[in-house]
Amino acid sequence: MNDKFVFDILTHPSDYRETAKIIYGTDPYIYRDLFGDVENAQKILSYSFDNPESVFFKNAVYIVKSRITGEVVSCALFHTNDFVWDSNIMLSDFEKAGVVPPRSFFAAAEYMIKTYNFRKIGCSMCNISVKEEFRRQGIAFFMLTKLLKRNDDKTVELTVLKDNVNAINLYKKLGFRIIGEPFKDYGGHNSPEEYCYKMVLNR
Repeated sequence: MNDKFVFDILTHPSDYRETAKIIYGTDPYIYRDLFGDVENAQKILSYSFDNPESVFFKNAVYIVKSRITGEVVSCALFHTNDFVWDSNIMLSDFEKAGVVPPRSFFAAAEYMIKTYNFRKIGCSMCNISVKEEFRRQGIAFFMLTKLLKRNDDKTVELTVLKDNVNAINLYKKLGFRIIGEPFKDYGGHNSPEEYCYKMVLNR
């Protein structure tokens, strides 16, 4: 694995658009409602990655790149408790990008406030994804092992869809455990909620 891929924090603007595309694809509800479409996400996140007040600030974005092509193939966000969601900060990045927020923006923003501003346990990990053509190569395990080792003194929580068995098994392999019963979580603007699990890694 180490001879094919490299783990790093997002640093180079040349990687912004591809990373934004991967982030957009990590959730079929939230980012569609927040940004409208992937092109908007790429425009807006190019500003958010450089905005220290944004939950998408590049210091919180971990990526895996191909050593051969330099392509970003995977990413995850890792937030400590000093990251909070502020809709006005996000809207300022919309304005910089020249994008009009979709009508569903505030429904998704309300969910983001709940997710980032009222965390109960330690740090949070989210937007964990591998580009489809690179899946089943152990990249997610490689990335998360590196990320967690870099933050090995922290308790970490995440939310996962109840029916995402592959992801749940991966997190269990890394030491996460399910806490509590399935709960209803954001399923999209004017759409039914989805059942999810909360998982925690205590260290």
